[in-house]
Amino acid sequence: MASDGLRETLHPRHLPMLVTPKPWLSDEDGGYLNNPTQAMRYKDSQEQRAYLKHASSKGHVELVFAGLDVLGSTPWKINRQVFDIVLKVWNEGGRLCKVPPAVYEVAEPQPPEDLHDQKAKSIYLQRMKAWREGKSGNHSERCSVNYKVEIARAFLGDTIYFPHNLDFRGRAYPIPPHLNHLGDDLSRGLLKFGESKPLGVRGLRWLKIHLANLYGFDKANFDERENWVMERLAQVYDSAENPLDVRILCLDSVSWLIHRSGRKMVDQGRRPMAVSGDMHRTSRGFGVS
Repeated sequence: MASDGLRETLHPRHLPMLVTPKPWLSDEDGGYLNNPTQAMRYKDSQEQRAYLKHASSKGHVELVFAGLDVLGSTPWKINRQVFDIVLKVWNEGGRLCKVPPAVYEVAEPQPPEDLHDQKAKSIYLQRMKAWREGKSGNHSERCSVNYKVEIARAFLGDTIYFPHNLDFRGRAYPIPPHLNHLGDDLSRGLLKFGESKPLGVRGLRWLKIHLANLYGFDKANFDERENWVMERLAQVYDSAENPLDVRILCLDSVSWLIHRSGRKMVDQGRRPMAVSGDMHRTSRGFGVS
């Protein structure tokens, strides 16, 4: 799939936009310019749809729509430094930082010598089932990463936007499913804000706290996290300067973010900053109330 063209690998609907999304005017009018979308995601629930339509017609959700407009109008760009590293790993076909290998690495289990041994046969069948599931999962992960890489490649150098809508609980999410800033580690690592701002002293402090969280040191108070990073600056710089060093970069599932944030530590003071930071490592949804 790595050599396939964009048309063969991407569905044209629900991609990032090159212009700001259409403001939400009603429950069915907003977001994409030409592709009809709903302001709330409901699955076969006519009751939820009726409630939303009634609230929209009465003007009771205008502030909610305004919040979705603000989220959708936030500009983003592809982080070229991270993209180049991901593309290199992808094209080499190896496993690195949650990028699955092109060829499944686990050897296929061998059948027992005595097929009449029911216990040995049962163990073999269990192992074969697990192996098939692992191989299938590796293929699925490979396809998912391919979507992200190809979408990022298509929008390199562009300013992009993510129209948002709500789930039934009132949480706001980007509509594009494959690559967005609330996605997995790879998705967030591939994205940066479209507008850069000087880091400053306070910004540098929060960048250190963000880095400590990414390394798993997230139970201490903020001062302790900041000091923890300062004591390991050499390792942080290595993660930025030598991103393909598995010992440094791939500590856990947030490794692409470690490289992205470490790169900003190296660049501090040289240029404005455009990377985002997460205050919570696993919960990234926006609540609208």
